[in-house]
Amino acid sequence: MSQEHSGISSRSKKPKNHCGPQGSATGRPSQKHMHARNDSQSREVSPSTAFKSEPKADKKMDVDRGVNDAPSPTTSEQASASERPFVTDSEIQTVEFSVAMFEKLHMGYAITSKGEPAPNQAFKIDPTNSPTFSGVLHKKSSDEMVFQTNWTKAFVDNHMNQGAAEACFHQVTLEVQDNTGKVELRDSHRFVKYRYHISQKVKATIMLKKTNLTAAQEFTQAIRQALSMQNDIEKGSELRKVFQEYGYFWPISVSIGGKVIWSAEYTESANSASRKFSDEVKASLLAKMATFEGSQVGVGGSVGWATEREVSNSAESSKLTINEKIKGGNASSNSLATWENSVDTDASTWDIVSRANVKPIWQMLEDDLRDEVQAIVEMSFKQERLSINKAYNLRNDLTKNYLSWRDVYYDQQDQKNPGKIIITAPTMSNEYNDKMKWKFVRVETAKSSDEPEREYLRYGDVVYIKPSTSDTEYLHLSMSYNSPVTNHEGRLTLRKIEDPKLIQLTDKWHIERSHDMGQGASDTVNNIDVIMRMNSYVYTSDAFRLSNHSLVVGKANAKDGYLASHEKTMEKVRVRQIASSSLRKARNLQDVKNIGVAVKFREVFILMKEDLAKDPLDKEDKRADWIAVVE
Repeated sequence: MSQEHSGISSRSKKPKNHCGPQGSATGRPSQKHMHARNDSQSREVSPSTAFKSEPKADKKMDVDRGVNDAPSPTTSEQASASERPFVTDSEIQTVEFSVAMFEKLHMGYAITSKGEPAPNQAFKIDPTNSPTFSGVLHKKSSDEMVFQTNWTKAFVDNHMNQGAAEACFHQVTLEVQDNTGKVELRDSHRFVKYRYHISQKVKATIMLKKTNLTAAQEFTQAIRQALSMQNDIEKGSELRKVFQEYGYFWPISVSIGGKVIWSAEYTESANSASRKFSDEVKASLLAKMATFEGSQVGVGGSVGWATEREVSNSAESSKLTINEKIKGGNASSNSLATWENSVDTDASTWDIVSRANVKPIWQMLEDDLRDEVQAIVEMSFKQERLSINKAYNLRNDLTKNYLSWRDVYYDQQDQKNPGKIIITAPTMSNEYNDKMKWKFVRVETAKSSDEPEREYLRYGDVVYIKPSTSDTEYLHLSMSYNSPVTNHEGRLTLRKIEDPKLIQLTDKWHIERSHDMGQGASDTVNNIDVIMRMNSYVYTSDAFRLSNHSLVVGKANAKDGYLASHEKTMEKVRVRQIASSSLRKARNLQDVKNIGVAVKFREVFILMKEDLAKDPLDKEDKRADWIAVVE
């Protein structure tokens, strides 16, 4: 790599959004917020004072370059930069440096449920047990990602790494999750999308543990005031207000250094060629990166500014904006090599590049407050999440009927173990509905047995689905037969399996989200929306899907399918009342005594993934959507 260095501006500028509590992604803080920021800055100890070798002025640490912001370092600046030595351990492994960076980069502010720095500071460094940074690191990495909501964008822009962001999504109650973000999640494939490529240098990491911190007095007082309410509901309501002000998530591990972010923001119409345009977006982003990395320096003018264009014709309308942002290091660097060298040689320019090992903020409180808050939070979870220890009526979101069985058997060639018929049926008496409840039995794996909070269902769980009244009957999929009315591949039955060795892969069901962020995706890059939500909890208000990943065992082309129902009725289906008997004639379901109103029974079948409606707002997409009815 070239050792040529760019100049470093001596202008002192405040960090832009995402390195401190600006309050919103727009970078427009509230008056209250600005007051808190100014107070913090008035107490700030500049990191440059922690260096005895070379005092340095504070730098602008976050640059989002526009068309008029092309860098132009002078020859003297380049020479000065090339003479600087690399930062050493002794320069940064001091309490003075740690305190200075903690204040300057606003590390005492937690992250809100919207992925942004909180308005108010929650913690300060304990002067009797101050943490210090690790020795100088040289961790270089790059990452590429796509996402489709502003909610997720806020987490990424504020340096929550994948593991941290994934952990955050299910650590707050449903009520405090961003409602706007939930709407975006549902409709996101129709609007703005984002693609990021990040080059990052981690120079040092600090661990902000409970033993190293003291809670701000205002934060502790607000918590105690909330817990003084008369009942748990009021306590929960007040605690949510406190967390909106002081944050929900606390990153134990904070890494500093520098990063360059190349981002593409683009929109696609419903008629645009998704794969073609996605490839065009990727190519445009790579071209912008290549310019900064030096392979095209000098081509087409200055380096690194934003570009924007629109593509439209009678068939499609698309818009693409490319941006480049520098955080940490020399903001005026004109190449990757000079920027990297500025990060290596000037610790006063370092900025936050990663937040990891994220915990709920209440776990950082004193033990008595932590336990009391945790009890209130768990109460809310019990009201909102699906417990694996309860039984549920499962309602199909299209037919509004309930997943049920009847004590009759399909008329088929193999009568040894045909299984009871599966239908969706209207509600009947309360007593009868109780008999038609289902329970989820988690299929244990080495990974799942170590996971916390095992009481609640999560997306990604693999389960057996059984009647609440039986431990030996399973919702079973047989690929030897087709559905009884529409002849779809696969037949659902309630099958008795007393020997666990006879349980098959087709007896296992995967709990998935109703509107899959990756559905129809044409890009193989990590979709952060999918990753963040993959293992979050199933809420009582959720519509979810039950997929089977073993539909074509032994066949060439494997497919995924979903448990589904539709408006096709079952009254003409041929059944027998005794499973293994060929003495009695088969008859139509509607002719079976005491069977109920068979004309209202709807077919249950396997809907192949490729046959799902492409538009999640399409009514037909609800065929595979199920809701667990909570009483």
